[in-house]
Amino acid sequence: MIDIKGLSPVVVNKTPFDKFTAAHFVFGFAMAKLKFQPYQDVFSAVSFELIEDLLKKQHPDFFPNPTIDSKENSLIDVLATLSGFGLGRKI
Repeated sequence: MIDIKGLSPVVVNKTPFDKFTAAHFVFGFAMAKLKFQPYQDVFSAVSFELIEDLLKKQHPDFFPNPTIDSKENSLIDVLATLSGFGLGRKI
């Protein structure tokens, strides 16, 4: 497990897994519990990752960490959202 305490802002969005990965998982789980359809979960996860970097450039104050995500981090964030959704549908 990665120790996220004391990580610099540059490390947070550059590693595949960071402190926001769990938030993506919880978001997917919540979407399942709120009875969203799988395509809606996929659409929201991918859409957010596509516009996130643009939003960070235009409105960095909206984000707790405005550094640009690595491609690996974006992929893991999408997979975390989908995993949360899958688990939410099973429980």
